[in-house]
Amino acid sequence: MIHHLQKLTATGEELYAKVCTVHRVDKENNYCDVIPVDGTAELFDVSFQADSQGGGLCFYPAVNSKVLVVFINKHHACICQVSEVDLMELAIDKMEFSVDKEKLKLKNGDVEFLINEAGLNLEKGKVKFSVGKDGFLLKTETQSLKKLMVELLDAIQAMVFTAPGGSPAALTTKLLNASTFTELQTKFNTLLKD
Repeated sequence: MIHHLQKLTATGEELYAKVCTVHRVDKENNYCDVIPVDGTAELFDVSFQADSQGGGLCFYPAVNSKVLVVFINKHHACICQVSEVDLMELAIDKMEFSVDKEKLKLKNGDVEFLINEAGLNLEKGKVKFSVGKDGFLLKTETQSLKKLMVELLDAIQAMVFTAPGGSPAALTTKLLNASTFTELQTKFNTLLKD
């Protein structure tokens, strides 16, 4: 990237900059249209980065915010400073980080960490952990902690015992503290999500 920047600036032209107001933002293409505060003509498709080959750090300016536009040469300008950011993205190899007013996301391959209004979410492949106002979830593709706890408590409450001689009639099969397990099941249902 440094080599590419050196090629862009090795034109013999002097660099200069203008303070501008953001008129339109094209997040998909990493461009915006800006109006210089000195009253000169509107500039179209000004890049968010000096090197538009992707990766690195990118600030997406808010509409009507002030930006510093640096002219690398007669045909190429980029945003250098931003007074108000709508989104910030950072990409270093496979590591990606982004933050805006609604979420913070960190991703590396198939590992994703997300914080948003719903809560916190961490995923690695098919394993998921999330925390929200309605409880937390720990699950794989086929199992969840809540499902396993329900199965465990159901199995405990359905236990049957036999006497050492093999006669089930010799012992009681009534669970004397069944209400304790029912209370536990209610607590787990409130704490855990499906």
